[in-house]
Amino acid sequence: GIEPIIYAADKEFTESISLISDGAECILIPKRIFKEHLSVTKLGIMQIKVERFPDCKQLVESLSNSIRWKNYKGNLVTDILKRINDKREPVRPNRLSSR
Repeated sequence: GIEPIIYAADKEFTESISLISDGAECILIPKRIFKEHLSVTKLGIMQIKVERFPDCKQLVESLSNSIRWKNYKGNLVTDILKRINDKREPVRPNRLSSR
């Protein structure tokens, strides 16, 4: 996509880029020409609108956080349901008949 042009400091340029627009005809523009005609203003706007792909470390951290949250949530729900169930059980007095 367009990310390598916008964040050029992070990645090397490849020779070509594909931009896809809904309903528009597609044309091939060499990255070099695209970059030459890209104004600083347009580059700034694109940097705001285009999100960067997370790196491997960020993906692992996000997955780890998600797993910890799901485990915590599951344990919490189980504990709460157990407490609710314990409160609902009626206390049955020990009835001994004294005849």
